[in-house]
Amino acid sequence: MMVQFTSSQLNCWTEEMQNRREMELIPLKVLINPKLKIIDSDQVSHSESCCSMHGFSALVPRCKKVQLTGLDQTGSEVKWSSSGWAARIAQHEFDHLSGKMFVDRAPVETLTFDYWNIVNSRLGDFKLGYGGITAGPRKWFTSGWIFKQGK
Repeated sequence: MMVQFTSSQLNCWTEEMQNRREMELIPLKVLINPKLKIIDSDQVSHSESCCSMHGFSALVPRCKKVQLTGLDQTGSEVKWSSSGWAARIAQHEFDHLSGKMFVDRAPVETLTFDYWNIVNSRLGDFKLGYGGITAGPRKWFTSGWIFKQGK
């Protein structure tokens, strides 16, 4: 499992949202055969999404603090304690190792298709193309526009 949260990802969020969600930079972490231990079982729900379900999000409850142990890329034992947003990311990625997606933990009624925020902000003025999916970045989502809206 690999985890990283870069400055360019962090800067997609408003400062107020960064503070509210306890976001911070996460240098690249590699954990082979990780084990997750819950340190603080109090849960916080925040909107969460995944590249595997591009454009969708839902409110997902996650534990406040967790600890991951495993081996790093050199085979040395590693321990990573995380809280706030880092703990959320750790749990999200750990879930993938068990075949779980964020929607498996979210109340189904909170699942949303985020593209509608853009359609609504443009008062319905948008173009729907039929050219299929092309290679390259999906600018409507990766630009940070959705995150800057304070969602």
